[in-house]
Amino acid sequence: MPTRREPSVSRGSLGAIEQPLHAQLPEVVPRQLQSLRDAAARLDLDVVAFSANVLRQAVDGSGASPLADVFQEIEDCARTGELRDLDRLLAELDRRAAELDAALSSGAAGA
Repeated sequence: MPTRREPSVSRGSLGAIEQPLHAQLPEVVPRQLQSLRDAAARLDLDVVAFSANVLRQAVDGSGASPLADVFQEIEDCARTGELRDLDRLLAELDRRAAELDAALSSGAAGA
């Protein structure tokens, strides 16, 4: 009778993996944003969907749900091939990102 194998990565080591990934977010997000924009310009929908997914996951737990929602819409648009909304969504992304930057700047100034 086969026995159940335990995972090779212990729960304690997962925390060690997650911390460096979280610390890399400031580098990953700008790179993925550029990748998303470049892919959108050349209509590479696979890369658009991938980059939007990575970005949605990066901001999803950070309280930036309006941005996560836009990334989800961009990902859905790319996966379905419905490009008519892509320009609108990229403009919406710029608007929401500017709002978030303004809110973060005013919060930092008040601290």
